Amino acid sequence: MGSNYTTKDRILALKLLFQPWKWQKGPEIKLLKSKIATSASWRTRNDINIELFLKGRHAIFEALRKLGIGHNDEVIVQAFTCVAVVQPILDLGATPIYVDVESKKLNPSFAKIKKSVTAKTKAIILQHTLGYINRENEKVVKWCHDRKIFIIQDLAHALSLMPKLTTNNQQLTTSADAIILSFSQDKVIDGVSGGALITNKILPLSQKINDSNHLSLIEIGEYLLYPIFTWLIRSTYQIGIDKFIVGKAIHWLAKSIGLMNSPVDASAKPAALPNALASLALNQLKRLDEIISHRRNIALIYDRTLNRTYKLVTIQDIKNGSNLRYPIWVENRDELEKKLTKYGFYLMDHWYDAPVSPDWVNNSEVKYQLGSCPNAEDLSKHIFNLPTHINISEKKAERLAKSVNVLMR
Repeated sequence: MGSNYTTKDRILALKLLFQPWKWQKGPEIKLLKSKIATSASWRTRNDINIELFLKGRHAIFEALRKLGIGHNDEVIVQAFTCVAVVQPILDLGATPIYVDVESKKLNPSFAKIKKSVTAKTKAIILQHTLGYINRENEKVVKWCHDRKIFIIQDLAHALSLMPKLTTNNQQLTTSADAIILSFSQDKVIDGVSGGALITNKILPLSQKINDSNHLSLIEIGEYLLYPIFTWLIRSTYQIGIDKFIVGKAIHWLAKSIGLMNSPVDASAKPAALPNALASLALNQLKRLDEIISHRRNIALIYDRTLNRTYKLVTIQDIKNGSNLRYPIWVENRDELEKKLTKYGFYLMDHWYDAPVSPDWVNNSEVKYQLGSCPNAEDLSKHIFNLPTHINISEKKAERLAKSVNVLMR
């Protein structure tokens, strides 16, 4: 919660709070699109469309709509995913087909994906969970393209993988028919909220978003307060008397006035990204190399310090990935969380706590059959994510890893 923000980010949010004329429209929207293009190593933007939305799920919805996905179509997704990925499929009348991950792995194998394809399969959403690229990505892409199955590369966790999927001499279609980015809370680039859809210009532009789907000034103001309130919460979480904790009180207050709504709770109907949030995302995207380098270094510290029996990713995964989190396998997640608080670590990051997360999602409503993806269900009970964000130092990461080793004996 609010872990990705630096002093620069908070100062920018504070400045924007007093510049409401910049909230809905402004140059940062265009600048963010240009920066996305250059970050992806495209020489020009002449052959691609970049569209911005309030949420990553809005980008998924538009990608599926542009590709003609609708009733009676099937879209392959992996289990151990977020409802935000699945809901747009359902909203368009299509059916999600869940593929199980490999045992103690974050993504499904090429073999399992192939077995899930039917005559109704129209698209596959390739998710690179927690920023670790699916090791068989190239095989899946080639096989699907040979069979005219659309590829949507979901880089919501893995924004830094764009250069690996698109080079100066490649067309977008060599790796994907659409690419999804997210700038939501706790992502690689955290603009509080936001998403992007990247497609070839052969696909139609999204329908114009009507005025009713633009955020009000009050809503934008609430988003801008988020980096400030989360800093206050994190800074005072260990300050208090007896059971009264200042940080908890601020957190309660922020939730009470609507500043801490879950990023999962949102309509799949596309809404426009306001200029103020584009400005926050752009501010971080300019520091993408620094952010990715830091996350990689922290992940490598965990890798060399932790007992190998806990590890879910390899050094090669770390070097190739965005390292949004460093995931480990633990037998009793709740117990470890509780014990770590005595060492000063408050970690409650459960990405993901269900095969279709969050755990309050009704499986029947998202057409998931309990027991159909046992590896994903098992993983969701045992995964424990260690932070790699910009505000965790190398020294703190090493101390955290050593604490986990001690507590897991």
